[in-house]
Amino acid sequence: MKNLLFICILAFLIANICFAESITGTVVDEQTGNSIAGANIVLKGTKLGAATDSEGRFAIDGLEPGNYGLKVTSQGYSSKSLKDIVVGLEGIELTIQLEPKAIEGREVVVTSTRRPIALKDVPEIVLSIPSEQIEQIEPRDISDIIYYAPGVSVEGGTGSGQPYDKIVSIDGLPANYSLVMMNGARVVSSHWHTGANVNIVPAEAVERIEVVKGAASAQYGSEGLGGTINILTKRGDDRPQMLFNARGGDRKSQYYSLLLNGPVNEKISYNTFSSWEKTDGDSVLAPAHRLGQLGYEKFTSLHTVDAEICSEATLQTQMFYLQSFSNFRGAEYKSWLITPKIGLNYSIGDDIEVDLAGYYTQWNGEINSEKNEIAEPQLTVGYNGLKDNYLLAGGEWIYRNFRRTSVDEQEQTATGVFLQDEWTPHHKLSLLAALRFDKVEDIEGVITPKLSARYNPVEPVNVRLSVGRGFRAPTVQDLYEQSYGHGDYRREGNPELEPEYSTGINGGIEFQPFNRLNILIDGYYTAMTDMITPVYDHTDVIIDSGETIDTTELAVYIRQNIHEATIYGGEIKIAYNFFRNFEFEGSVNYTYNENRETETSLPYYPGLTTSLRLSGEEKINSWLEIGGFVGMNMATGRKVWNWNDIATETELEDYTKIDAGLNFTFADRYELYGRIDNILGEEIHMYEDLEMIIAGIPKLSVGIRIRAFR
Repeated sequence: MKNLLFICILAFLIANICFAESITGTVVDEQTGNSIAGANIVLKGTKLGAATDSEGRFAIDGLEPGNYGLKVTSQGYSSKSLKDIVVGLEGIELTIQLEPKAIEGREVVVTSTRRPIALKDVPEIVLSIPSEQIEQIEPRDISDIIYYAPGVSVEGGTGSGQPYDKIVSIDGLPANYSLVMMNGARVVSSHWHTGANVNIVPAEAVERIEVVKGAASAQYGSEGLGGTINILTKRGDDRPQMLFNARGGDRKSQYYSLLLNGPVNEKISYNTFSSWEKTDGDSVLAPAHRLGQLGYEKFTSLHTVDAEICSEATLQTQMFYLQSFSNFRGAEYKSWLITPKIGLNYSIGDDIEVDLAGYYTQWNGEINSEKNEIAEPQLTVGYNGLKDNYLLAGGEWIYRNFRRTSVDEQEQTATGVFLQDEWTPHHKLSLLAALRFDKVEDIEGVITPKLSARYNPVEPVNVRLSVGRGFRAPTVQDLYEQSYGHGDYRREGNPELEPEYSTGINGGIEFQPFNRLNILIDGYYTAMTDMITPVYDHTDVIIDSGETIDTTELAVYIRQNIHEATIYGGEIKIAYNFFRNFEFEGSVNYTYNENRETETSLPYYPGLTTSLRLSGEEKINSWLEIGGFVGMNMATGRKVWNWNDIATETELEDYTKIDAGLNFTFADRYELYGRIDNILGEEIHMYEDLEMIIAGIPKLSVGIRIRAFR
């Protein structure tokens, strides 16, 4: 092994000696002439490149004489392409000038307005986590990524759900009010009544994650009462590539994945991803029945095809499949999820765009005998023929089929239609008005409006304000559950339930004092009515006969629309690109929520959360790059309901969790990486429907990633 390593290093050195020609130069500000540190220079058609140092200088070595093209980019500047650069036997020296510009979000957001729109133009509070940030922290799962999003709390710990389950609370609302989607399709999972499991999708397959704050019922109907999370996966690129990843770590963890994507021809591209994971899971101290019961084996497969049928029409297809095995109370249980989706976009002239899409998803889990099935065809028509308006209209029909322990299999259908107007009366002002009508069977129709505005008084400042109404229709489980056991109490459904409603206000200001600094300050207020809450009804006394007579008292809670709640809070997020390709990001969020009838918190109270992340990468030379991150998450003042007496609440222990990672990339193809979680070795108290205490043991994982291009 040592000889092999020596030979590889020697081969790299010989390759660099044989071709000594280079492109060197300086990158400067076009207006001031000052040097620009941290600019990226890429040699077109290759993976070779460099970054400028503190004096704005760069060098790309090891080139053969010939004709080359360069692309130069830097945060806060317009990109610049150079072609026909002739490199002779003595190399070439360049001075490259870049034009300054304000930093703009380059991501495209699809979840907030149901159509692609530049992030900087969105009139709502939207957080976009791009692939560059995801790759820097080497996440094992989606929850590792979302930890750093302000106003978003990651929780977990089910009594009988999946071992890898993590749910997400947005702006202080319980996680079952967060609508989680994958490429626009609703995500279903085990223990769905407490919230959708975001870890269904492997982190390696993710391109970006978008979090929309505030009620989204005017766009998506039920379940979007608290906000939306859309997990967007990688799709085919114009350059064929292969990406292999192998990782191992503590608790006998193994993970392997393979991604292939690229063009089939000029009109068709594909992406195929498969992964397999096996682990003993987290080491926990509580609950007792979960000790040694968090291991699992999981296989995931995701395939997409994008095709241009003609100049007016494009087709997108997706097939997602997951299968997992886990041990629980001495038995092995199988679970699986399948989600096919197809979408057709057709342009009629220059002004009309039609989107026809449909997906089917089904979760099956042997634990709790779960079956959760959704089918949803969608039609959206956009009209751009007006001077300052973009009109969007559409509808969808949703079919649900659900079964669970103590819930007989039941069907539920819903129909929704919506109208949306994006109005830009001035280049500094944009407005969005949306109105939707939903009819869930056997429940009276619901109308949900929403109005959002974005004002850009001066170039580095954006002010956003959104007011909307949200609703959540009672689920089959809410309506028909039959005395589900929870230790010394039971939970009952209620077929007389009505929808829950919310009225929410979200507002914020985003500004850039200078090019490398971005600051976001926002606040939110939500008032909920008709909140569905299990309410004590009576006590059943069970007498077991035998040699001795045992008496058991079971408190029975029945769901009712009786509670009202208030949620408010705010957050500050700072992102600073302080040195070359190094970035600091920090956020602080405080949330208060209260059940106005009991004067206690809601089922989950996030309290004060703080996250800090320092990440970056440095190109040492043409074949070696070093990157890494250090991140910290702190949570204080969290509270949860005591389900044995929901008039009382329990405080969760505070924690500070520090994670770090380091990676080495060789020749832009081979990457060695490692990550250590919970460096301080603190116990982490998590909560979903019960408290789970993760042991204070640092967790290490190391891996190798290989990229190949054609």
